Amino acid sequence: MEMDDLILVSVGALREQAREAGVDLAPKKLGSALRPLEEGEQRVVTSGDIMKIFA
Repeated sequence: MEMDDLILVSVGALREQAREAGVDLAPKKLGSALRPLEEGEQRVVTSGDIMKIFA
């Protein structure tokens, strides 16, 4: 792949495209396989949660 073939895009631009396409960008409060949520518990999944999954 040549440098001329690369297209640089900002996160903001990607989010705007997603909004225009009708994608829900609201944070989701979900558990994970390593730390399932208790009934009724809600929290944002963090980067630490993701790191634990891949450790």
